[in-house]
Amino acid sequence: MKANSVGDALEPVQNEKKDFTTTRSWRPLLVVTCFFTTLGSCIPVGYFLGIMNGPAMFIKVWCYDTIRSKYGLSLSVSQLDVLWALIVAIFLVGGICGSLFAAWCCNKFGRKSTLLLSKFLLMASGCVLILCRYMDSVSLLLLGRFIGGVAAALITTAHPMYLLEISPANRKGSVGVYTALGVAIGICVSEVIGLKQLFGNAELWHYALSFYMIFVLGSLPSYRWFVESPEWLLKHRQQDCLVARKALKDLYGSQSISVIYKEKPQVATSEPVDSKELSLLAVLRNSNFRLPLILVLTLQACQQLCGINAVFYYSVDIFTEAGFSVDNANWMNLACGLLNCAAAALTPFVINRFPRRSLLFSSLTGCLATSFGLAVGLKYIKFYNWLPALCIIFVALFIISFQLGLSPIPYFIGSELFEDSARPVAMSMGSFASWSCNFMIAMFFPLLENAWGSFAFLPCCTVCIYSLILSWRYLPETRPSNHENI
Repeated sequence: MKANSVGDALEPVQNEKKDFTTTRSWRPLLVVTCFFTTLGSCIPVGYFLGIMNGPAMFIKVWCYDTIRSKYGLSLSVSQLDVLWALIVAIFLVGGICGSLFAAWCCNKFGRKSTLLLSKFLLMASGCVLILCRYMDSVSLLLLGRFIGGVAAALITTAHPMYLLEISPANRKGSVGVYTALGVAIGICVSEVIGLKQLFGNAELWHYALSFYMIFVLGSLPSYRWFVESPEWLLKHRQQDCLVARKALKDLYGSQSISVIYKEKPQVATSEPVDSKELSLLAVLRNSNFRLPLILVLTLQACQQLCGINAVFYYSVDIFTEAGFSVDNANWMNLACGLLNCAAAALTPFVINRFPRRSLLFSSLTGCLATSFGLAVGLKYIKFYNWLPALCIIFVALFIISFQLGLSPIPYFIGSELFEDSARPVAMSMGSFASWSCNFMIAMFFPLLENAWGSFAFLPCCTVCIYSLILSWRYLPETRPSNHENI
């Protein structure tokens, strides 16, 4: 499968563009676009994922008091737990629903416009989350979380695709990891804001839930300078070829597009050949897309099922078993979030220096080994004095292994495996797999943990083994230098 890119559509200027981008890869507009799209889109996604932990106790009390005062019902402990699980999971349900029409939005409105739409949804969600406290409405709390999930699905589909389509070939890996980096930063920020000393308390928890709006508002003004994906413009809108030409000039410089009309006059007169977008059914029926689609779905699912959520679920218990007080264990848990963020910050420098396959294999192997170590170590943690320290090392190694491959690569691998016509559908289906598996973890991992204890990590090991074998056997190297192997 040969990726269909701007370089392919404008083949005669490919060498000229390549020479130019080799010397001037990080142009100012590309840097600004990567920064502000990550700031206002991906950081809020990570923030949504992590913010419910800090103020959980205070929100539960508010839900209990609100339902009792409005409806005269006193919820039991189990009923309150079910309600809380629904409040947490409704964000993931929104993600599943949003991923179902994310491809349509990307095709219909463009990548940039889809990201802009997600920002307005995030702002609406934040306003609803603030209003729920003042209106004493649990329903508004659920609605705000659901809208945020829909916005998050649009972001995880459009953001990596947008950045890869506007970046030069030798920077696609570096910009592709910004989605995972933004999510990691958002989780870390949510852990800080959720501290009871800041916003995670009885008086301010509703502001904690909507604090991400600062990042969205801070990024909105910059969108007036951003360009729409040149690939989308050239492929979807005959009348926007001049806009696409200007976008290419802004992104790569005038030298890269100086012969567009001379070499490709059809760009100015008609739509490029084979510009029809493929539907979901068309992608599923096409045997050429079957294997790459399986790879995308598997890697997106493995990203959620590999055990990263379980590691953070157990981290406080591991630290308390190691001799830390509950308060200190919570601070250590915050340190894990910082480590997660620091490891993610390294990926833009690593991803273009090593093959994708090598990074993914190393990441999967590290997650597999540390998950198995935690499954066994936590089982016998009370019997050996040295096991708590070893489990802490396992936690740190798992986080580092996850961030150096399994966290960033699944977000953008679909953009590198699929041609333009099938790319939005593939990215949307990958997003659907990710949100669905995240929902499964939220719903069923606590039940599995109650039944199996630390051996709940063993299914995560199985997922890593399957993904490792499948990737080793079928995943091509997608670095730009080896793009012909795709």
